[in-house]
Amino acid sequence: MLYNLIDKNDTIRSLTTRKIVIEGKDSKKMTLLMDIFVQEINIDLAGGFLFLKGTILSEHENVRIGSFHNIEIEVGKRLKITKKFWNEYSLKLKEEMKKILHSVLFCLFYTEECLIFNVSRNFVKLVQKLQIKNRNVKSLEDYILRYIKEIKAVVLCTFKEEKPSILSLLLRNKELSNYSGIFCEVKLEEVKKKMVPTKVIANIMIEEKHKNIIEKIELKEE
Repeated sequence: MLYNLIDKNDTIRSLTTRKIVIEGKDSKKMTLLMDIFVQEINIDLAGGFLFLKGTILSEHENVRIGSFHNIEIEVGKRLKITKKFWNEYSLKLKEEMKKILHSVLFCLFYTEECLIFNVSRNFVKLVQKLQIKNRNVKSLEDYILRYIKEIKAVVLCTFKEEKPSILSLLLRNKELSNYSGIFCEVKLEEVKKKMVPTKVIANIMIEEKHKNIIEKIELKEE
């Protein structure tokens, strides 16, 4: 959806990394809050990245205004969009992006954190980050129950075998146990823990063994 919102000649402000040459010899990578005049837009749907190329508008030490720069916008990254004119279509998209729909949720569990994504066939949106310490899933229970009437499926993605499982812990909640049919678990290889979360989700969606998950996502989009 963000891909459809950003147009050529828009100005984007976002944090980005750039290699800076200092005093003509030494160079180092620095993180800068930069304004870019967009001239080219590309997207990686599988990886969940938006690639923007344009000229630099903001002033930074040792960075020439007007030079080219590429910005990668991943899921959940904050940015500001400035347009000379917001047409009706762009305004409608902007309002739609403010809404959070909770039809199919992917919950990725890391050491002490759970990332929750709203997922469709061609859209992945990070909607929440939760702290999960000592396998205490109370915050996740509360989040799911808050939107339970909107949810068609919850996909629990873990990177190691643990007992009791996350699903077992969640279903100890009597209210959630009434909705046990919306949950499914996916056990992932430990090596995938190093992948970008959106790529982890993309891999799950193309694997035949997870066909039941895809069917639930397609049901959401009818």
